[in-house]
Amino acid sequence: MTATSYNVLIVGVGGQGIILASDLLSNLGLKLGLDVKKSEIHGMSQRGGSVESHVRLGPKVLSPLIPKGEADFILAMEEVESLRHLDYPRPDATILASTFRVIPPSVTCGDEAYPSRDDIEAELNRNFKKVALIDVPAIMKKIGNSRTANIILLGAMSSFMPYPNETWKEVLKESLPAKILEINLLAFDEGRTVGKELQKGWS
Repeated sequence: MTATSYNVLIVGVGGQGIILASDLLSNLGLKLGLDVKKSEIHGMSQRGGSVESHVRLGPKVLSPLIPKGEADFILAMEEVESLRHLDYPRPDATILASTFRVIPPSVTCGDEAYPSRDDIEAELNRNFKKVALIDVPAIMKKIGNSRTANIILLGAMSSFMPYPNETWKEVLKESLPAKILEINLLAFDEGRTVGKELQKGWS
């Protein structure tokens, strides 16, 4: 990984703004003059099923799909989705996961059990050193909007990248409708603050 090359896997369930997050990251790369490739796998997204988006940006990108074992970042909008893609991160990858939960019908019916937060965190930490389960629901409650998890996690990830904060903000302003811009700028700032605090703890 170079200073301007990143493989980012964004995962979650349908309706969490995963495609928007990948579009924003792609727009950032294009604005910076980087080569960008993006690919999505929607699954049963309209029914709350798993969704994943691969975003690759750098001086030269040949394929839209991130090879397993080469993701620099995993952004998980839903807690257990962070476990479904553990074959993608590099050993030194950064994994940022929301503590938001979407309980599937199989768990509601009692056929399966949703893993405990401790078990999820232990599994993530077993192979990766930079893991954070972020209380995104609390941040969304704080800013008064429940549809900003994607922007919060983008903000957190942005603090680990060398790209200027002003450029991120420009992309948000150019890409989002005016009626939701202000709340999303706030969500981005909240996420970026969380990311900076994580860096202090990991350094």
